[in-house]
Amino acid sequence: VDVRPCPRGADAHRLELESIGGKQEIPALLDPNTMAVVHGADPIIEYLFTNYGAGKPPLALRLAARSAARLLV
Repeated sequence: VDVRPCPRGADAHRLELESIGGKQEIPALLDPNTMAVVHGADPIIEYLFTNYGAGKPPLALRLAARSAARLLV
C-alpha cells in the first residue's frame, strides 16, 4: 500500500495522479496487479470486493452508498 497525501493547493501528487489515471479525482486506487485505475470511494470498494474478495460488497456497504447518493440529489 502506498498512500500519498494530496492536500488542497499542493500539486506534486495530484499531477502524478492525473498522469496515471487521467484525472485528479480523490480517492483513487492504482492496482499494481492489474494496472487498473479506479476513482471514488464506492467504486474502489466494489472493485476490491470483485477482484480480491467474495464478489459483491456486503449489503450494508451497498445500502450505505445508495443512501449517501440520495442525500446528494
